[in-house]
Amino acid sequence: MPRGAYEASIPLVMAQIDGLTLDITNGRKFFGTRKRDVRVDNRTLATLEDSLPVVRELFSTDLNVSAVGGSFGRHGIMHGRELGYATRVNSVKTFVLLQAVTEWAQSELTRREGQLRSQRLKLAAGTEGALARLNLTQRERKLYAKAARELTAQGVTVTTTEPRYYGDGPRVLDRLRAADAPTGQALTPEEHSWCPGHVAHIEVTIYEPDPDEDNGDGAGEQAEVLITYGCADPAAHGHLDLWGSPSQDRVRTVHLPDEDVPPGEDEQARTERLARQEQARAEAQARAEQAARAARRELIRLNKEADAAQGVRREFLRSCLTAKSWHKQMTGYALQQLLGRDRTVSEWFNDHPSPGGQPPVLADILGEDPIHTALAAPANRHPVMLWAYVAAAHEKDMPRDAHRQRNTARADYLRHLTDLGYTPADVERRIITAVNPDTEPTTDADPVEVMPESAA
Repeated sequence: MPRGAYEASIPLVMAQIDGLTLDITNGRKFFGTRKRDVRVDNRTLATLEDSLPVVRELFSTDLNVSAVGGSFGRHGIMHGRELGYATRVNSVKTFVLLQAVTEWAQSELTRREGQLRSQRLKLAAGTEGALARLNLTQRERKLYAKAARELTAQGVTVTTTEPRYYGDGPRVLDRLRAADAPTGQALTPEEHSWCPGHVAHIEVTIYEPDPDEDNGDGAGEQAEVLITYGCADPAAHGHLDLWGSPSQDRVRTVHLPDEDVPPGEDEQARTERLARQEQARAEAQARAEQAARAARRELIRLNKEADAAQGVRREFLRSCLTAKSWHKQMTGYALQQLLGRDRTVSEWFNDHPSPGGQPPVLADILGEDPIHTALAAPANRHPVMLWAYVAAAHEKDMPRDAHRQRNTARADYLRHLTDLGYTPADVERRIITAVNPDTEPTTDADPVEVMPESAA
């Protein structure tokens, strides 16, 4: 640009001022004449707290007629109204204004940088806290899994429903007693271990060390594993309230209708009639209690049979993995379960993995490392591995007292196994016939072609 080309330097510098202000203020103008165009607060857009707002107003002076007076307003200059603006004085003014706006912009950027730094520090602190909580949760899950494995090895069913002191559902053993125990003598876990409803609830809490006393080695951390034993259904298994009255302890009270009073009954006849009624009630009550005890013994027998049947069934599932002639039927069943979004399978996949990693039932079928077994299998056996996962979902949903319920999914699963050649136990037949009472499962299956161990 030639020296003294003020007619060019002044508009260019004004454009730079506007552009700089627009960048810093996210689209707000520095120059403006009408009120609706004034989008910069004079109290904040100022490096020179007092002078810059005043200068801004002067630079924004409107000019509605053409003139050659040398006025210094952006509107007149940029729109060709002021024809005498190209002076050295006006050029100096624009450069001074550019310097002032630049100083303000630098200060504003420094302030915003501080805000961003503070936000990043807060975000980092929040992320660190979230990672610490996640680490704590993972350690709690490991402790939970260890306790669950130990209880399962002892034959105790682990429940996620915490036993209650009163009300329906699982009850704590501290508030129950055996039917033949005196009032106030609570059941112990050892005494109750034979009961089909014996369950345990696990609660893990890790107490972090005091920051003032922590030396960084985690020695001050404390972990608490609380195990609460209970009974899943005290009424069904014949347990009584710890402090229940004798009237509450009976299995059920039998009510018989009174005999008709004959006309002209004398005192002796009345006494004999009442004695007969009382004897009949006592005999009916004894029969009811005897029936309840027999039902309880039958329930215990069936539950024990269910435990034995589970072991036989799991062995059959493992044999299916190497029975090549069944694989087509197994794959079809797995696809039907997945495409039909069977509720049992869907819930199992949603809950997977369990707190201890792979569910024990899956490891019982595929081995200690089910994922490695499935991934290491040849491609033509991947559908069979999928079937193993579906079978594991149904196995996990097969409690020992499943024979007491009418469940279509369990019945269909057992019927699928019988179609493969499995021979169901009596307790398993009850599950099937509870849904289809007129249908007996058959065990007619094609001859089994067992794959060699190398192919498995």
